[in-house]
Amino acid sequence: MATHRFLLVDDEPHVTHLVSYKLKQENIEVVTAQDGAEAFRLACENSPNLVITDLQMPVLDNCELLIQTQKTGN
Repeated sequence: MATHRFLLVDDEPHVTHLVSYKLKQENIEVVTAQDGAEAFRLACENSPNLVITDLQMPVLDNCELLIQTQKTGN
């Protein structure tokens, strides 16, 4: 059973696939998103222990994602 939940955000599917695979081998639950807006929605829904994000993403970049998350208290 996974003890941690990570949100992994990258607009390149091969990156999320590889990193997700490695984290799951360590018994970490992984939720993935392909852009900042999807990441924000998933962060609100899943309350991850950690967010791993690409710097530049479509819709919201990682700085905008952080700002939006802080505004909502998530």
